[in-house]
Formats: sequence, C-alpha cells, structure tokens
Amino acid sequence: MKRGEFELIKKMQGRLKTGGDRVRIGIDDDAAVVKSPDHSLVGTVDLLVEGIHFELFLNRPRLLGRKALAVNVSDIAAMGGTPLYALVSLAIPSHLDDEFIIALYDGLQDSCERYDLEIVGGDTSRSPGPLFLDVTVWGEVEKPVKRTGARPGDFICVTGPLGDSAAGLQWLLHEKGTGREEEVLLAVEKGVEMENSPTYLVARHLDPRARVDAGGIAGKFATAMIDISDGLGSDLLHICQGSDVGAWVDKDKIPISSCTKEMADYLQQDYFKWVLDGGEDYEMIMAVPKENFHQLKEELCVHVIGEFKPKEFGQQVQVQGKKLPLLPGGWDHFRKL
Repeated sequence: MKRGEFELIKKMQGRLKTGGDRVRIGIDDDAAVVKSPDHSLVGTVDLLVEGIHFELFLNRPRLLGRKALAVNVSDIAAMGGTPLYALVSLAIPSHLDDEFIIALYDGLQDSCERYDLEIVGGDTSRSPGPLFLDVTVWGEVEKPVKRTGARPGDFICVTGPLGDSAAGLQWLLHEKGTGREEEVLLAVEKGVEMENSPTYLVARHLDPRARVDAGGIAGKFATAMIDISDGLGSDLLHICQGSDVGAWVDKDKIPISSCTKEMADYLQQDYFKWVLDGGEDYEMIMAVPKENFHQLKEELCVHVIGEFKPKEFGQQVQVQGKKLPLLPGGWDHFRKL
C-alpha cells in the first residue's frame, strides 16, 4: 500500500483530541509546547530505524548516537527553544554486541555535552530484526516560533549552506568498499576539521550540528521557522501550507558550498537536486519581516533566498531567469512502500 508520511499524520491527527488548556502547540509542528507553572515546555520525539533512516555499513555507532540526539535538538531549536533533558529507548538485534551499544551511548553523551543537556531515562528491548533508536528531548521556550506565522512580503532566510549532507551521503555510497570511506568515517568520529574535502561533507551528514544558537536568536525576529530535515522544497512547503502563503526562491541566492559543487562534478550529479531534495542539513528556514531583518543580521549570519508571496502565487523557484514550480521532493518515510 502506498501512502505519504504527512497524509498519514493528518489522518492520525484527526482521531486525537488536542488543544487542551495546557497545550500551546500540538501536532503538526517541529515540536509540541505545553504550559508548566513557570514556563512553557517544548518536546519532540524521533524514531530512527535501521534500513530506513540509516545503514550500519555507512556509519559508526558513536556517530549514530551523536546524530540521533542532534536531530531532536534541532527540532527544539526550530521552535526557538533550549534543550534540557532526553529519554532514549533502544530495540537491539542479537547481532550487535555490547561494544557497539557502549559506543552508541558514548555518541549520545558527546551530544549531551555539545548541547548541555542530560539523558534522564529510557528503555531497552530486544529486536527480532533491525536496530530501533527512539529519542525524546524536552526543553523550555519563552516565545515559541511556529510554522504558521509567515506573511506575504516576509523574507525567506536560511542560516547556512544547503546540499552538504546529501553530497556527503552520495560520496559514501560511491566509495563503499574502497577503504577510503573507513578512513573518512574515523576522521569524522575524531572530529578532524577538513574543509573542502569529503570529510567535511560526510561530517555534515553523519555528525550534523543543531543550530540552537540560530533558533534562540531568530526567535526574537522571525514569524515562522523550521529546520531543514526533509529538504528545502519540502520544508519550505510546510511553512507555506501552515501559513497559507506562497513563496518565491532565487536559486542564485541559495548558499551552496564550493565543496558540494566540486563533489557534484566528481560524481556527475546535480547539486541543485541535493539542495532541494537532499535534506538533513539541519539549517533553519525562517520568515523574517523586512523591518526586522537588519536587527537579525546584526546578531546572526543569515542568507535571504527569496520572499513569501500571497497563496495564489504558489511556490516557485527562479532558475536562470525562468520561474519553475518548487515541488516537494525530499524525504518521506513511506514513499518506498
């Protein structure tokens, strides 16, 4: 049976009672926000399944642990929040030994130290098949930034280069079995800094950095925000749908690293497809009113790539003077079913 991830979420959402007095933001955003006596709590959960979200032969357990926590922290940051606590659950297949699990938890602890949060609980079970890794993160937020606040005339801004993660993944797939990928994986695990190299791109894919700094600053100026996990096309569409607006993007304004462009030449692939559909860059897309932009720019490096438009404009990207539809082609968990 074929289905889309977000269509399925809509169906499940319709069967749940939501919107109680304590719920400020519920299903259909990066994270939920609920009231507590002193402040608002913001929480998110992400389930990673071997064979769907990651492949062990393209990874190392310590890197997997780092990324599993980072992607949840990114959702907290996308609401303008600060991460505080995490819960981690594992379903472990019999072929993975204790050494693997210990290395995975070392990676989780690396991210705890990186983002100043604590793992306070979880659960462990046996799996008859693939590895399941489920992470929940809770934090706090004063002024949550939703997907639903963009207005026509707001700038579309992003916080950093796009396409790097997809380029790193494609390099790993291309080099699988050559031995070069093992050298690069070890360098990434050790945190070796190598710009303009496969190591940089693979690090962007397997050891991404959640933009907690950007989320906190942008929360003061942006009217809508989302992290780029599924791809620029898909995640920008989430803001458009939530805010009931259209969007215009200028391809030439999108920040793309020279390393990604060089990798596209090496692999003979289209780097712009990586930018639109690759996902997992974990930079932020935000809607910024023009009157707020200069204040934001003083505190955070952002790139204006376009402008939100009235809904009837649709979603368009300008490529070499031509306006083309901006279609969602990024990650969908159910697309292959």
